[in-house]
Amino acid sequence: MIKILSIGHSEKGGGIQTVFRVNNSISDSNVKVIKAFHSDDESIADIDLNRISDYKNPIKKILSYFFIPKNYFGLAKFLKKNKVDIIHIHASANLSLGILFAIKKYKKEAKVVFTSHGYGLACPVYSCYSYGKGSICTDCIKFGKESRVIKNKCDKRGYIFSTFRYIDFIIRKKVTNNYSLYDCIVTPSEYLQQLLIKSRHKFKNIKVVPNPIEMAPNIGDYDSKRNLITFVGRFSKEKNVDMLIDSFAQIIKDDNLSNLKLNILGDGPEKEYYFKKIKENGIESKVFISNKFLDRPELEKLLVESKVLVLPSVSPETFGLVLFEGVRYRLIPVSLNIGAQSENISKLGLGFLYSENTIESLNDAIKKAILNYDKLINRIDQANHIIDKDFSVQSYQDNIISTYYEALENN
Repeated sequence: MIKILSIGHSEKGGGIQTVFRVNNSISDSNVKVIKAFHSDDESIADIDLNRISDYKNPIKKILSYFFIPKNYFGLAKFLKKNKVDIIHIHASANLSLGILFAIKKYKKEAKVVFTSHGYGLACPVYSCYSYGKGSICTDCIKFGKESRVIKNKCDKRGYIFSTFRYIDFIIRKKVTNNYSLYDCIVTPSEYLQQLLIKSRHKFKNIKVVPNPIEMAPNIGDYDSKRNLITFVGRFSKEKNVDMLIDSFAQIIKDDNLSNLKLNILGDGPEKEYYFKKIKENGIESKVFISNKFLDRPELEKLLVESKVLVLPSVSPETFGLVLFEGVRYRLIPVSLNIGAQSENISKLGLGFLYSENTIESLNDAIKKAILNYDKLINRIDQANHIIDKDFSVQSYQDNIISTYYEALENN
């Protein structure tokens, strides 16, 4: 039997938490998973950890970026008393640098697997998007000199947090011996794998394990579909929803699409700007904006009526979970031809990509999706079969167990 110490910040939620939760639920007689995370009402960890986000006092919060005593001593105590074969880190940014210190000092012969859900291994602000420049930025990945994130104010909160991000990044590299602490790095997409391979960092072993999709297929029915397009996500600058609003305002001028409506679902700092854009375009009666991040039942009620899911983000996704969830609700995805969203639309054989970040290109892609929806029903069903086969919970668990054994075999 192999023993896995699985480390993350929470099992509650979607995205990273979904992967962490699925990983922890492995039921294999040859695998035992010991779970380290922040316990909540729904799930209890074997090793309880604190998160940076749990600290409200500004001074304590700043200090927690670099060291949370409970996390360091909790992991150190466990590792000193127990032998594990694999230490799998799903998330460390919200748990402080202390967990890396503990792992480095007390891991013994254990192999360390790190799942890179985002860009944190190569980008100090984790996003490959500079808020200071207002654009995608891969300069640190290609050229180094990560201190540029301070000058460019890459963190959306300005100079101070950009400085914290830089210091955190440098210390992480130092603690992990330029990432040599990690025996295997897992990425959810080929896009992110290739980005890390081509970076200036010498990562020694990178394997692609696609994220699991827990949702059932074909939620809702085709009869309930209306001429409705939807965006789901955070209302932030890089999501490019303002361009979607302008695009929508032009599309509905077409007599064949005058009954089209738009749902913008989520929350974030750009909300008031969206309302302003909608008013400027005179389309208030055609657009619905949610006043919060919707829970699953609220979101489902709106998605089952929609035909098209638009991902206008100018920041490349490392997986694009919302794309898969949209297909589960029988939506056709439309996306800028970048990142993992492009990769996965191609894998599913469903959706429309536009290559230029212009209103005209987005208009054309949305029109193709909405006007050809009925012709693409069979392809929607086929895409759901592909998700069942290649992106299932079982497929993920089989792949990650295989990754563990490969890590143990490589000395």
